[in-house]
Amino acid sequence: MGSADEPYEMHRLAFGVIAMTVLLAILDATIVTIALPAAPPTSASARHSQQWIVTAHTLTFGGFLLLGGGTWCRPS
Repeated sequence: MGSADEPYEMHRLAFGVIAMTVLLAILDATIVTIALPAAPPTSASARHSQQWIVTAHTLTFGGFLLLGGGTWCRPS
C-alpha cells in the first residue's frame, strides 16, 4: 500500500494550487490598478472613466470568484 505521507502530498499539492491562484488574483488586480493611470488618455473624459474601469474589473472579478467558489463549496 501507500506510505503514511501520501495524504500530505495531496494537501501540499492543493495548497500550492490555491496559493498560486491567490497570487495570480492579487497580481491581476495590482496590474490593472497600476497600469491604467500610465495608459495615455484618448480624450479628456478618459481620465474620469479610469475609476469606472477599475470598478468594473473588480466587480466582474468578484462575481466570477463567487460563482467559482460556490461550485467548490457545494455539498456532495
